[in-house]
Amino acid sequence: MINFIFNEVKKRIISLNKFIHTALFLFVKKKKLFVSEKESTRRIGICKSCPNFSSGMCNICGCLMAAKTKFYAAKCPDEKNPRW
Repeated sequence: MINFIFNEVKKRIISLNKFIHTALFLFVKKKKLFVSEKESTRRIGICKSCPNFSSGMCNICGCLMAAKTKFYAAKCPDEKNPRW
């Protein structure tokens, strides 16, 4: 059980690290941090129809999607079938 929890925490830390790195890189390069409200609403709508979405969170990356969908650098974490 402890190994499972450790692996889940490790996976989420790695995912967050990649996201922060990408967000900072794109912000410096393009000077853009957030998407429009329209794009954020479109993304969260897609998330809500996903089987990996539960209680406002993504079961793949563990992110709170109401926040993640607002970032320009964010992408759908489903590597096999990205939705946005």
